[in-house]
Amino acid sequence: MRTSNITVYRLNRANKSEQTLFCVTGLTGGVSFLLAACLTHNTGGRIFCAVMGLASLAAGLLLLLRRRYVVDWAKRIVTEEFKLLQYQVRKREVPFADFDNILVQHKPGSSQTDIFCVYLRKRDGGRMPLRFFSVAEGRDCPEASEFAQRLSDDFGFKVIEK
Repeated sequence: MRTSNITVYRLNRANKSEQTLFCVTGLTGGVSFLLAACLTHNTGGRIFCAVMGLASLAAGLLLLLRRRYVVDWAKRIVTEEFKLLQYQVRKREVPFADFDNILVQHKPGSSQTDIFCVYLRKRDGGRMPLRFFSVAEGRDCPEASEFAQRLSDDFGFKVIEK
């Protein structure tokens, strides 16, 4: 059972070291391509390098985007927040009444891992992801089921496993 009026779920698909590596790679790749665009004398090469540089920089910046969900049990709302560095990019409040179930979905992953996603399912069919679990390929994930059951107990919603 929950012990406070506010619960925060931070949603990151990759672990911190992977995310940092991808972000630094994207940003440095972007800078490298932009420098190459400045130094290239060929117009086609210059355009290609500029486009690749901007795409790499954009990818690096997107990896800095953080998403979190704040559940306010007293107000009975879930707030979805997106932040880029420390700046809030988007904030959306969804009342509990808009949700009807807890959904646990199994997705085949890559490199011999599977992903289990736990969502709050909205009445209109939309989903709000709260946590991802990685397991070895072909394995069950009792942690995802336990987490979903705790949410079910707190929200009073039925758990659906797909």
